[in-house]
Formats: sequence, structure tokens, C-alpha cells
Amino acid sequence: MTVETFRLSVSSFRRAEILRVVFFMCLLGIAALPTLFVAVHLDRADFDTLSVLVVSVSYALIAALMFYVHTPMRQRYLRKLHGNCPTCGKLLLGKRSHTVITSGRCPECGGQVLQ
Repeated sequence: MTVETFRLSVSSFRRAEILRVVFFMCLLGIAALPTLFVAVHLDRADFDTLSVLVVSVSYALIAALMFYVHTPMRQRYLRKLHGNCPTCGKLLLGKRSHTVITSGRCPECGGQVLQ
């Protein structure tokens, strides 16, 4: 991998991380909606089985989306960017990127990363 290719991967990784955090926080905000739904139904004293079902399904879907944003989506994107060390497999993007750009080697194992 060349230095320029690695720099492009680093900038792409940073943009993706910002978008991932924004999406995660939006989902966290959306998680309040089922609670508001319950609060409205409790005020009317009309808390029935449908309300419980709606809230339970809503929380489950939101939690699944948050998990998807947090883990699998990120791993697929990192594989696409080739952001791992070819020798030890450690992530080179993020905190370690500056060290990799200056030395051309993995900060963990010392393996040659950049040409």
C-alpha cells in the first residue's frame, strides 16, 4: 500500500466514524419515542396489550439497529479499506495512523505496511 492510498483510507475512515456516531446518536434519540408512546397511553389510562407490544418491538428494533451500526457495519468497512496490518492484523487507522505514515511500519509488530 502506498502512503497516498493509506492517507485516503485514513480520511475515509474518519468520515465514516463521524457518520457512524451521528447515526448511533440519532437512533439513541429515536429510542425515546416508545417511551413517549407509553407516557401518552398512561395519561389516558388506556395501557393495553397493543401498547406493550409496540414498545417491546420498537425497543428491540432500535437495539438491533444500534448494534448493527456499532459492530458489523464498521468491520465490513475496515476490511474494504484494508485498514489492518498484514502481519499482525491490528487496526492501523485511527490513533495509529500518524505513526504508520511517518515510519511506514506497524507500531505493534514492526511489519512493513507502506511502500
